[in-house]
Amino acid sequence: MSWRDHLLVGLDPLVAPLVIIADPDGLLRDAELTLALTQRGYTVLPYADQVVFRLAYESALTHPLIVVVWERDRALTTLPYDLLARGVLRTVGLAEYFPRLHIPVLTGLQPADLDRLWPIYGQRRGPLLGAHETAVAVLQLCFGLVLSAIQTPADALTALLQVHTADRPLPPHLADLVQHQLARIPLLSAWPVEAMIRDHGALDAWLSQAWPRFLIEGGHLVAPANATPRLDELRETYHRAPALPFDDPRIWPIIDTRFLAGRLTPLRLAAGWQVAPPYALGVVNDKRQSAAAHDREVAHHLLAQLPPPHAAASDWLSLAPLVGDLLMRAHETTPAHDDVTTTLAALRRAFAAWVPARYGTLLTAAALPKPRLVSHLAPWMAMERQRGVRRHVLLVVDGLALDQWALLRTVWAAQGRGFTWDEQALFAWLPTLTSVSRQAIFAGEPPSRFPSSLDRTDREEAHWRRFWAEHGLQTSAVAYRKGLHGLDPAHADDELTEIAQLLETPGLQVVGLVVDAVDTIAHGMRQGEAGMLQQVRQWAETGWLARLVEQIRAAGFQLTLTSDHGNVAARGVGRPADGVLAEGRGLRARIYRDTNLRDRMAIQYPGSLPWDGNGLPAGIAALLAADGQAFAPPDTLVVAHGGADLRELLVPWCILR
Repeated sequence: MSWRDHLLVGLDPLVAPLVIIADPDGLLRDAELTLALTQRGYTVLPYADQVVFRLAYESALTHPLIVVVWERDRALTTLPYDLLARGVLRTVGLAEYFPRLHIPVLTGLQPADLDRLWPIYGQRRGPLLGAHETAVAVLQLCFGLVLSAIQTPADALTALLQVHTADRPLPPHLADLVQHQLARIPLLSAWPVEAMIRDHGALDAWLSQAWPRFLIEGGHLVAPANATPRLDELRETYHRAPALPFDDPRIWPIIDTRFLAGRLTPLRLAAGWQVAPPYALGVVNDKRQSAAAHDREVAHHLLAQLPPPHAAASDWLSLAPLVGDLLMRAHETTPAHDDVTTTLAALRRAFAAWVPARYGTLLTAAALPKPRLVSHLAPWMAMERQRGVRRHVLLVVDGLALDQWALLRTVWAAQGRGFTWDEQALFAWLPTLTSVSRQAIFAGEPPSRFPSSLDRTDREEAHWRRFWAEHGLQTSAVAYRKGLHGLDPAHADDELTEIAQLLETPGLQVVGLVVDAVDTIAHGMRQGEAGMLQQVRQWAETGWLARLVEQIRAAGFQLTLTSDHGNVAARGVGRPADGVLAEGRGLRARIYRDTNLRDRMAIQYPGSLPWDGNGLPAGIAALLAADGQAFAPPDTLVVAHGGADLRELLVPWCILR
């Protein structure tokens, strides 16, 4: 039996239709447990805000319920009397399932980590482990790091890459232990170890700096006959760069993927240079030939990593940056290579199968330590403040899709902006409407928490200020601005001046900004995704957004950039005749308060996806348009959002340095 099996013992809807569980360690946030409880017939209902809970509870009274209390300081006996009278009380925690381990060390671990610990330390007899011994065991079993085996630079670089390729961050107390071990290796005295353990960008910058020296001194470059002096020049230029063992068999497969994802800077050479085959991805020369080869490499990599329908959400999030890169190249290359077209089609099909099966498990996903949903960003920022990031800007580029973010960073690199970023991805909220997903960003909560404003965006600032007030910030320390775009040359400089003045406000610590240029372009677009990307490129090349980023950085704020949803090209199949009964009449999603009406509309539009619950307020039902379709006049080509397509639901998230 696993720790999940032990937790599920006694949870039978026929025996206990209402179970109230205190879960201070967040075990019931696990997607597998949520799915298992759903399959048994339970609805999992978190207890947080009393008003929101009461609305959801009253609407679900006829269903078996698991009410979960995650707050450590809330005793079950303080819950409403009618719940306590009906329900069975229970408490679950890590100490129950891992009694031999030092429980504080397990804080911040993911359910998959507990799976790795269970065979050895779960419910078994044996000696108790102290804090250090538990940390050593966790590093070995959960992160593949054997501290005593890290003795050489190759060992150290392997460990650093393992830390940053994991699908979750290394908890701070474990990162300290790894840093202490690396500091004991004399050959690493010049390495910025502390920065590289905690910062993806710092590690990537270090690797990019070392890469040319490896190619040159390792004899992996062969210059044309007339370019031998250039090889000597390169050797002189890079001889002071770090010497890193990229050819170690533990290291190169990870470096290869980082080049594919655009995280590392390749060495730029003139045409005619020869490169050892394994390292060709790390060199750029003939632009057209290199781009085609890169596209095929990315396509093959993504196809090999295609997540199955039961995959964890993190599997899709880890692939998102590469998907964005491939989408951008496909839209800018006519015609796209067959391998690229085939891979993108396979990705969309796989994602379409994954969403109905697994997206709902995100509802109970923990916001910390690593966000999964856009509504997790505000809690994550609050955690960053506790870690010392006192001034923070959240920049939401409304409607920015993965391929358009890939384009932005490409334009910035071509302009020599000098930005670095830690690039990741998040899930938007379904339906992927601005009033649903963007409002959730600034509320720091799921859409079920704002039922009265689900169809509008005028409450975002109030949500934002309330969230930070609950985290101890005064009104004067919080700011919010929307309606920025830089599309009108006559007012673009005025917008930047306004934000520059705002950032100079004494005592200002947290700022939320909304840039709606991309969404504005999308709503007027009739040339599909390639035309959309071209228009976004023209906007990006004006430099307005880059100047905004530079202003924020110059003012001393950490900058986090994200989007509330992406966009997708679709053809109209007609507007549903749902009249005023539909609360939201979007092009890719319709929202109803009458489930029967929604179901009748679903029959009229084969392939559409009826969507219930999963974070929406009680009584709300949605109808999501089928793949490639829009609720628009027949044969009209639109670029829209609201549905569950990969290009709408996965959005960029990056920390710009």
